Amino acid sequence: MMLLGGRVARVAPEATAYPHREPGFLVTLLGGWTEEEDDAANTGWCREVYDTMQRFTSGGVHVNELLDEGERRIVAAHGADHYRRLSELKAKYDPANVFRVTRTSSPPTRPAADPPGPRNVSGPWLPPRPGNAEGPR
Repeated sequence: MMLLGGRVARVAPEATAYPHREPGFLVTLLGGWTEEEDDAANTGWCREVYDTMQRFTSGGVHVNELLDEGERRIVAAHGADHYRRLSELKAKYDPANVFRVTRTSSPPTRPAADPPGPRNVSGPWLPPRPGNAEGPR
């Protein structure tokens, strides 16, 4: 949990791309594991905790907490007005979708898939294990 407020709350939501300035806390659920056969069990308990906690949330999400969860969650990270503006900027300044790993807006064309990453439900990238160029699995 990270306490929000102070200077974060003093900036108008429309002043930056980050609109979530009133909630008191940012809560992050982290779940990580190493064995592929544990995917269903670990994803299951993470999803259960997430679903249980939703009644205590504003429904927003911090953009750094997104995986490839679809456009609905990207909109939740920015708010509808911010998302529309960011999508317009993305189409204008990044039509080739060079900056596709960031989950800031829906790109004009989506790549087939991101490079393989670790097995976790909180973020798409972790540094590779020593001696393992593919990263954690």
